Amino acid sequence: MTDIREEGIEILRTLCGSRAYGLEDDESDFDYHGVFVIPTSRLLAVGMPKVKETHWLEGSTQDDTAWELGHFLSMALRCNPTVLETFVAPVVDWGPVRMAETGPFATYGEILRALFAAVVSREQVYDSFRGYAKNQRTKMFEPTGGVRGGERKWKFASTYLRVLSQGADLLQNGPAYWTVQVEGPGNEFLRSVKYGHVSMGQVIDEAERRETVLTAAYLKSTMQLEPQLERVNEFLLTARKDFW
Repeated sequence: MTDIREEGIEILRTLCGSRAYGLEDDESDFDYHGVFVIPTSRLLAVGMPKVKETHWLEGSTQDDTAWELGHFLSMALRCNPTVLETFVAPVVDWGPVRMAETGPFATYGEILRALFAAVVSREQVYDSFRGYAKNQRTKMFEPTGGVRGGERKWKFASTYLRVLSQGADLLQNGPAYWTVQVEGPGNEFLRSVKYGHVSMGQVIDEAERRETVLTAAYLKSTMQLEPQLERVNEFLLTARKDFW
């Protein structure tokens, strides 16, 4: 992601999307999520161009999305499902080695990923995953136009169901055991949905079942009620000093 490296330093890159979920086929593209740090001296300087907090590049075989560290952590604290995936998705690049030699982690990317348990909170996970799923449901009924509009309807339907289950898994099992990989019968069913091999009625029925599971997981969850802001801010301030 050349433009990102010109503006800042990428500290983490992961493989996300269908290839991380285990739902890819021969035509699936590669989706990457990255986190980069803008030098602090530039952030504080007067008269500099406005910093882009999010970079998105779409290609025929590869999509890249990256967030500036501060923006990434803010979205993580709101438990945005897309951002949270970055904490557990397969790593492509860990980024630069730490400037300080103390501690158990060699790179900034490793420290960032270790903050997963600190950023999540019970109500935020529940609200964010339900909200994201609702957004996919809306797109499912009003798919993007064009020649592939019908195909995208089923992609939105698959995402709708997957996000509901992932939210329930996170609330039930906690961040230490959460994964984006879809395995077993769940994988087979989502593939059937993705390729339009089920009826829309089946999708709605399954979605209602999964939302019930999500709500039950929320009510029984032992996840922390509030994120660990002090720990998150300590890392962010350290990074701002290191990347002066």
